[in-house]
Amino acid sequence: MIRKNSKKLDKNKAVIYSYESKEFTDKDFEKYSIEKLDTYRELPIKAKEYYKFSFHNGKKPLLFQFVPHVLYNSSLNVEDLEIVEIE
Repeated sequence: MIRKNSKKLDKNKAVIYSYESKEFTDKDFEKYSIEKLDTYRELPIKAKEYYKFSFHNGKKPLLFQFVPHVLYNSSLNVEDLEIVEIE
């Protein structure tokens, strides 16, 4: 789901980090655009496989390993954002 606030980001201050591998390269970064966010809607298969492998081996996975990130080089006003609670 794309949040309405994501349209307010200055695209010149943001990049999408795809997190394809444990060591990042320039290929892991792309220009931010609201249209590209939908392509990252689902949890990547690589992340799911990593979680399964970690649990199978009795390890706690890093929760954001292999999950794409939007990196933003500025401050964000989060005052009116919805709080999501997980039970």
